Amino acid sequence: MNKIVVLLLILVGVSCSKPPSPPGPVSLVYPSKNLECTEGTVVADKTRAINFQWATATHTDQYRLSVVDLESGLRYSRTTSSTAIEITLDTRKAYSWNVTASNQEVIETSVSEDWYFYVAGASLSHIPYQAYPIAPVPGSFIDANENNQVYLQWIAADSDNDISGFEVYFDTQNPPVTLLDLGSGFTTNTFVDVSSNTRYYWKIKVIDQQGNSSLSPIFDFKVN
Repeated sequence: MNKIVVLLLILVGVSCSKPPSPPGPVSLVYPSKNLECTEGTVVADKTRAINFQWATATHTDQYRLSVVDLESGLRYSRTTSSTAIEITLDTRKAYSWNVTASNQEVIETSVSEDWYFYVAGASLSHIPYQAYPIAPVPGSFIDANENNQVYLQWIAADSDNDISGFEVYFDTQNPPVTLLDLGSGFTTNTFVDVSSNTRYYWKIKVIDQQGNSSLSPIFDFKVN
């Protein structure tokens, strides 16, 4: 065969080959977002085996599950080729989790959004779980918006599913004593007025319909 023809066939083959594809998006399934996880084997009401699940991502060989204890900051990581993996966690705590998809052909990865959840104990608790902030991240340095405000957001759960409301204390002093006006209705977020180069402290009291309550630890952030 003519060498020129062979070279042209090689060039055509190279030009028609497809480049490797990065992993597709990852969609989380369970534990559910911002809810209490009540499934899984419980040991002595102290730990619960949670079966984390997510949808199949395209062009993916491996998944890395990352779970963070929001109170201690302890991170649990597991790697699998499946779309489910079990991790045993302490009960009566708040966690976040996400999944990173990857393959062996590209360096790019695909990371899911972060979901937050609580791990329930075995016995029915009539006291709400402690609330935990989603934003700002405790100890962080952040910028105020154009109105010199910062967005506060938190999560909370109760085994009886009867949370009636929250009291949020926000201040420049520690412990905070100024009670925010959250307005009418059930809310888990609010804007607060802030000043630059100032550290703020806040805590959240969760109240249920029976009058039971729980108080969170004190969280802080600094406005740049």
